[in-house]
Amino acid sequence: MAHAACSSFAQRLVASTATKRGETSRTNATMKVQKPLAAREGAFLGTRALSAPSTTSSAVSRKTQTTKAGLGLGDIFGGDLIQPNIGDFLNDLETYSSLGCYVPPEGGYEGRFITAAKRNGYQVLNVNARGLGDVEAYLTKVHGIRPPPLGKQPIQRFYEPGMINMIQDNLPANKKRVLVWIQECKVLSKMEITYLAVLAAENPDIKIVCEVGVDRYFNWKALKDVYGLVPGKFETA
Repeated sequence: MAHAACSSFAQRLVASTATKRGETSRTNATMKVQKPLAAREGAFLGTRALSAPSTTSSAVSRKTQTTKAGLGLGDIFGGDLIQPNIGDFLNDLETYSSLGCYVPPEGGYEGRFITAAKRNGYQVLNVNARGLGDVEAYLTKVHGIRPPPLGKQPIQRFYEPGMINMIQDNLPANKKRVLVWIQECKVLSKMEITYLAVLAAENPDIKIVCEVGVDRYFNWKALKDVYGLVPGKFETA
């Protein structure tokens, strides 16, 4: 009985050893297959070797990079408060009669300049270029207006004078200065922009400000310099 038990134990030990050897051989075969695949993958990615990085302190090198946000006082308090330029804006408005402005897309800056113009005696007409239609007629001439019919109402049409004319007719004789502030002038053609520049140049009591683009800070140029206008020529290009 003892001899049979010993032989049975020896057989089980041999079987377990063979099983472990088989698993080891399969593992080695798998590693041999994976290594060529890793090498080919490394060659494809353009790397020399796909070896794990060393964890020793001598081989690890880290560099700390400091990134500046670029936030200045002008971003906190407003550029016109740090560098007072409202006076320059009013002087250029008197000199050139028409200006092309670049305003921040979030808004806010242009309100200070509009308020300053009101303090200096201007009656401000704030309009959007998308709703002007015929620029010349809507600003200075009698033009037709047809409201949309609702239900079975008859189609109606009525006429009213230009917006600038209506404002000037209601102002005192010594205070007829009008500032037309037009938003989104990027939708206007060059011919319409030229008309606005000529209108301001020929009428001393009319000033034009066109929002022609966006920028981080409020800045402006003469309208003729923004679009490269030639005096006396109307171009559609």
